[in-house]
Formats: sequence, structure tokens, C-alpha cells
Amino acid sequence: MTKHLKIFLPLVAVILFMASCGDFLETSHNGKLDGYWKLTNIDTLATGGQTDLHNQSLFMAVQGTIMMLNNIDNGSGYIFQFNHANGHLKIFDARVNDRGNGDPLLTSPDGLKPFGFNALEEDFTVKELTGGKLILNDGTLRLHFIKF
Repeated sequence: MTKHLKIFLPLVAVILFMASCGDFLETSHNGKLDGYWKLTNIDTLATGGQTDLHNQSLFMAVQGTIMMLNNIDNGSGYIFQFNHANGHLKIFDARVNDRGNGDPLLTSPDGLKPFGFNALEEDFTVKELTGGKLILNDGTLRLHFIKF
């Protein structure tokens, strides 16, 4: 019996250790979406119009379940929860990036408009996602990002 305990107890200890490391070693399941993206162009689908944003500093950071939009030009920032599945990117729980005040809920989408986000909750179709390029479409606008 003690021989079995000598084998069993270390095995249980290893299993418990590995199970406890699960949270510590948590990885994102976002694949190529994770990273820092620069918004370069917005196309208006109804008119065929294009807005070149290469000279503006509009960025999107994605990691885990958090997405951040940063307008470096005016210092504004926004935080979202998101879900990326089945060719869709759904954003929700829009907040102002203001840690000192608890990241308050965003009540108007006005600050999001430079990014091509027209609502506090959006459901984008992911038209293209590679290691260096992301194209999102909300049915009205097509957003072009490059990995930065």
C-alpha cells in the first residue's frame, strides 16, 4: 500500500500544480486579432467615398477580452468588451478609458466616430484578418487596419 502512495501522492501533486497553473498561464484565443492595429482608411459603402487616415494616430489594441481605441492626436481612449467568433467582431460595454474614475460607461458614440464606430455596440463582419491586415465592415463603413 505504501508503494502505491509513493506513486499516487506525487502524481496528485503534479496534477494539482498543473491545474492551478491554468489561470496563471491563461492565453488568449483571439489568434491574429490580438495586437496593436492602426486605422488607415474608412470607406463609405453607400457612396464609394474613401477617407485616408494614414496621417492620423488612431489605434486599436486587442488582447484577451478587452479592446481599446486610442486617439493619440487628442488623447482620448475607449475600452470595450468584445466577442470574436464566426467571422464577426461584436463590441459592447463601451467605457471611457479613465482608470482614476473607474472607467465610466460611455453614454454617447460621438468620440468613437473618428474610428468608424457609430454606436456603443457594434457587430462587424471580419472581411479580412491576416498577420498584418484587418478589414471590418458594419454594413455602412469598411474599416482598414494594419498591424503596427
